[in-house]
Amino acid sequence: MGRPPHDPSKYIGKRYGRLTIIEFDHTVYIDIKHRLHYYKCKCDCGNEIITSFKSLSDGSTLSCGCYNRDINRERAKYINYKHGLSKHRLFHIWSNMKARCYNPNNGSYIDYGARGIKVCDEWLAEFKTFYNWAILHGYSDDLSIDRIDYNGNYEPSNCRWVGDKLQQSNRRDNVYITYTHDYSSIGKGKLYDTFTLSDWARICKVDNSIFTYHLKHRNGRSVNEIIDYLLNRDISKSGRQRLGYIVPDNIIAFPDKYEQSIHD
Repeated sequence: MGRPPHDPSKYIGKRYGRLTIIEFDHTVYIDIKHRLHYYKCKCDCGNEIITSFKSLSDGSTLSCGCYNRDINRERAKYINYKHGLSKHRLFHIWSNMKARCYNPNNGSYIDYGARGIKVCDEWLAEFKTFYNWAILHGYSDDLSIDRIDYNGNYEPSNCRWVGDKLQQSNRRDNVYITYTHDYSSIGKGKLYDTFTLSDWARICKVDNSIFTYHLKHRNGRSVNEIIDYLLNRDISKSGRQRLGYIVPDNIIAFPDKYEQSIHD
């Protein structure tokens, strides 16, 4: 005698964990002998999901997912209470990182959470996970956490520990300046070097304020002309070559009156 047919009406209203079956949805035929019956269920939290009767009856699905989130939240509270690191600098970094991303009242929320920046689930749920990652990936008290891609999330693959100088160069509000190398005459087209204003000042061996002054008082001259002029102020090229910037050999210096005019 064969197995009796599946009768969906017998299961409407039954509870499995946090889920209550509200209606039959569909059947998936695996082969001639095996099939899965799917039901729409309502979770105690109000969400509705569709899942197989098999996963309900064997206990593999007990909620819409809120059960695991609640367990992780309580586990995180317990771990964070027990870790004894609430006064550690990393704990404050972790707390501030979360506040920037999830607290609209935080002063930095507009640049983080409002732009969609998030903290990965494993760091968000458990401080000790973040702490262990930090210790194993170069943390020290004189460094700050930095996102490699400033449009990306706080997660292990996108974070590093850096000094203030490198972090400042990775700010999204930095001014970027592009120098154009035109090699069209020899058939190589154009190449571009793009650096922050502070990096260009370092390459040209001048203070940031001086570089900014030149840009503001360019008297119609292009960015290329200004950078060429600043690079050519010092005939020694070895320092800038060590920075990775090759100074062109055919730079023509501006006349002395230009140097005088920009300082008037």
